Amino acid sequence: MDNNQAKKVFTTAELKILRQNLPKGWQGTLANQFELSESFVSHVLRGHANNELVVLAAVELATQHQNQIKLAKEAILTL
Repeated sequence: MDNNQAKKVFTTAELKILRQNLPKGWQGTLANQFELSESFVSHVLRGHANNELVVLAAVELATQHQNQIKLAKEAILTL
């Protein structure tokens, strides 16, 4: 492996699960956060490009989204 190739930390299967748990508009949110194009962010989350910071931010975004869904479901049950 030459110096231009970074070792992939996340598998495509892991990235697929992550994408499935992100909220709508995640490409734009992450692109704005890192001042990157939506296309590049999408490539990262599909495993075609490497950017560990983008993946870690996506994990945080997905976690927040799932927590919001859980809270909303609990609130609905109390209505």
